[in-house]
Amino acid sequence: MCLFPTGGNSPEGVQLCLVCGDRGTADLIGNVLLFIPVGFAAFLVTRSAGRALLVGALLSLGVEAAQLWIPGRYTTVSDLVANSSGALLGALLGATREGWWRPNRELALKLSYAWAGFATVLILTSGFLLSPSVPRGELYAGWTPELEGFSTYGGRILAAQLGGIPLPDRRLDDQAWVRAALERGVEPLVVRFQAGPEPARPAVLFRIVDGNRREGLRIGVDRSNLWIAPRYRADDLRLSRPVFTLSRALAGEAAGNRAELTLSRALSASSEVSLDGNPLASLELTAGRGWSLLFFSRRFPYGWLGALDLLWLGLLFAPLGWWAPSRRSLWLAGIPVALLIAAPWWSTLASSPPSELAAVAVAALTGQILHSTRERGRFH
Repeated sequence: MCLFPTGGNSPEGVQLCLVCGDRGTADLIGNVLLFIPVGFAAFLVTRSAGRALLVGALLSLGVEAAQLWIPGRYTTVSDLVANSSGALLGALLGATREGWWRPNRELALKLSYAWAGFATVLILTSGFLLSPSVPRGELYAGWTPELEGFSTYGGRILAAQLGGIPLPDRRLDDQAWVRAALERGVEPLVVRFQAGPEPARPAVLFRIVDGNRREGLRIGVDRSNLWIAPRYRADDLRLSRPVFTLSRALAGEAAGNRAELTLSRALSASSEVSLDGNPLASLELTAGRGWSLLFFSRRFPYGWLGALDLLWLGLLFAPLGWWAPSRRSLWLAGIPVALLIAAPWWSTLASSPPSELAAVAVAALTGQILHSTRERGRFH
């Protein structure tokens, strides 16, 4: 995972920053989580938190040194600090494992209360961070821009409008109105374009950006696929963000054809997408997509996303079942589950579908069954 080349012809060198790049916070948290199992396993072998920390730090140092020669990779102080912190956290979990693995009834009840609170906070945080955000600087529109790391789209834009107001390929005229419209998220965005040949690499068709190159919206083309990336509050904190990929949306558009792409609600977390008046998809996010705040790639197969949503919610609710002293105490799951159902009333997220609610129920009950099995001494 750490040594796989990521593109480019040469290594990126050394960075001395702690939070590096547009997704620096997500990278920092991800590197902590990545080394927790290392620290946990090292503690079980060495029986020393200090030695486990040393193992994690040396392994991280070796990885960072190797990245000096791997194309597309860069060596950072941030990774070394985060990896070492993760190893230490894993060692502490190893040192206290008897308490959280086999707690007495009183401690188990406290842990289940704490985890229910943690799940509630995590769902509320996901709802806040997955809300659309408008860049703070002066706004510009970009038509088939030339950007580093992307192909240049071979077609051309004929016109772009937000709520009937033109969005020319330059600084936008009515800054106050456009900003207010984007913040409300109720105005339709219409992009009329002449299709080009399928690009060999991902290309950007249209974007809204501020003077500091912070993007508010990006619409791109990847072969015959269309992808839409609104800006979220997560971007402001340098976290990762989800992207909507519409598979083969442009498959019927031959080069030279004229097309009209419409987003019913620009920068909204709930928008209908249509091409030439024909509905393509509904863009909606649920709290199950919270995992995407730490890592997301447009290259994920679309069919995987729903499975990852279910896995994320399963991992979030299984510990609650594990620590709940009885099935009656599983009522604690009611608060975060209510938030999943009522998401449209307290956030811009969509309500969790039955599949996500079923994953929550299965995970909590599975945790409870494993708890009961453990209590009967079936495994240690």
